Amino acid sequence: MGKKIVLFVSIVSLCASIAFAGSKVGGSVINTSVGNSTAISSGKDNTANAGSTSIKDSKVGGSVINTSIGNSTAISSGKDNTANAGSTNVKDSKVGGSVINTSIGNSTAIASGQNNTANAGSVNIEDSKVGGSAINTSVGNSTAISSGKDNTANAGSVNVQDSKVGGSVVNTSIGNSTAISSGKDNTANAGSVNVQ
Repeated sequence: MGKKIVLFVSIVSLCASIAFAGSKVGGSVINTSVGNSTAISSGKDNTANAGSTSIKDSKVGGSVINTSIGNSTAISSGKDNTANAGSTNVKDSKVGGSVINTSIGNSTAIASGQNNTANAGSVNIEDSKVGGSAINTSVGNSTAISSGKDNTANAGSVNVQDSKVGGSVVNTSIGNSTAISSGKDNTANAGSVNVQ
């Protein structure tokens, strides 16, 4: 069984994005995306991933590593949508090793409408346990724009919420960072670390 899972991870890592839900992986999850990544999600209850890794309700024995080389753009509009470009997201999961995201290229995240999230060149850990460190490296200009109501835009940022990280939380953002938030109860993060 362990050999099948390792083979599966090797095949999937050739794609632009990886998403796991309700899974158990004995080793590491590694995704490498070369080329510009654009994720656009609009309407209601949609998710778009480009050059990203998403882990939900899962257990990973090793590390989660995402490398995106090229400009990353995530646009989410409408209601309850999520767009991820050059990002790593871990939710309701347990990771034995570290969560590492490297995004090389300009990162732009735009969230508008209501309850939308846009992530570009960012790491987001929510309601999870990470045995190692949470490391994000974003090289290039980072821009996060959030408008409307209850929207979140992250560019070149690390966000840890209601989680336990055994190691360090490290964010390195090289380039100009711009965060713009307008409307009601919106959040825009560029080149930032947020732990709550």
